[in-house]
Amino acid sequence: MRALRNVPGGDDVRDYDDGGVSVRPVPIEYSPEIGYGIHFADTGEYGLHTVFFDDERDKTYRSYYRSDSKFKEQQYLDT
Repeated sequence: MRALRNVPGGDDVRDYDDGGVSVRPVPIEYSPEIGYGIHFADTGEYGLHTVFFDDERDKTYRSYYRSDSKFKEQQYLDT
């Protein structure tokens, strides 16, 4: 999601779509994580990027998953 830092809104992106990649916020049930659903139009694949900030907000935890079109399934991607 490093590329999102280069678009207006940075990490606080609401919706982004350039025809090839679209990104939108998605709720993560039963979790304090912030989620972003990603759709790659050319391959028809879906991904999920989650972010969690600890209580002191001095550490950021990021996770990446392969997902389905509803962003419910989460297959962890080791980065």
